[in-house]
Amino acid sequence: MDASQPPPNPQRPTRTGGWMGRLWKQRVADPAHRARPARGLVPVGVVSDSAAALPEDWVRQHARFLRVVPMPVMVDEQIFSEGTDDVPTELALGLAMGKAVRTSRPAPGQMLRAYRELADAGVKEIISIHLSSALSGTV
Repeated sequence: MDASQPPPNPQRPTRTGGWMGRLWKQRVADPAHRARPARGLVPVGVVSDSAAALPEDWVRQHARFLRVVPMPVMVDEQIFSEGTDDVPTELALGLAMGKAVRTSRPAPGQMLRAYRELADAGVKEIISIHLSSALSGTV
């Protein structure tokens, strides 16, 4: 092996033939492969709110077992909802104009909907991760 070349990846089969190659191709072709729980393990779901600031592509990648509930953003007394309003623009304008900006907790019905969606997806246990109660009214 040439010293300028990196060592082969030990997790990936080096041959494309045989049963290992077929298995690898099948695994790569299955987009839900990483979202499937292993046999014997209890599927666990995670619920958080948008204060977690999780990357959108990561949330989409783990959508089977993850729900992110949007937190309302209030600029003065006007309420904006993530996903339906242009929150970044309204937030920037509000801050530039010296208006009071704060967040509010998600509605209890939104949290319940997230829990039910995960239960309907086959999740047996749910971990709910949120800001401290000293910082937020979510929990």
